[in-house]
Amino acid sequence: MIVVDAAVLACALVDAGPDGSTARARLRGEHVVVAEGTDVAVCAVLARLVETGRVSPRRAEQAVTDLRDLPLDRVPQFPFLDRAWALRAELTAAQAITAAVAEAYAVPLVTAEAAFSRTGTLSCAVELL
Repeated sequence: MIVVDAAVLACALVDAGPDGSTARARLRGEHVVVAEGTDVAVCAVLARLVETGRVSPRRAEQAVTDLRDLPLDRVPQFPFLDRAWALRAELTAAQAITAAVAEAYAVPLVTAEAAFSRTGTLSCAVELL
């Protein structure tokens, strides 16, 4: 079991290069857990990629469809709010919820965001792709 963030999912969904291959390989065969707001965060990443011309609108639409089909265990955020609040000085709100979920399940947090690896207060393993 692993917890992943929106950056890893977006990369796995739209990156045709080595980063996307790495993300897809890491997810393959795992029980993947995400906080319930992660789908919205992935859509925000995809929107930025479309706005900057790095991904076509059609490819992003397909990624949203693929996201719906991913076998993700989406867990409620509410139980993790206190821990996320405690991490507010080091992480964004979405990052903090993701970290709190990984800590609660005592599983690795797989991320594409370096901010997690610079956080010294997490009680879970952080795997930076």
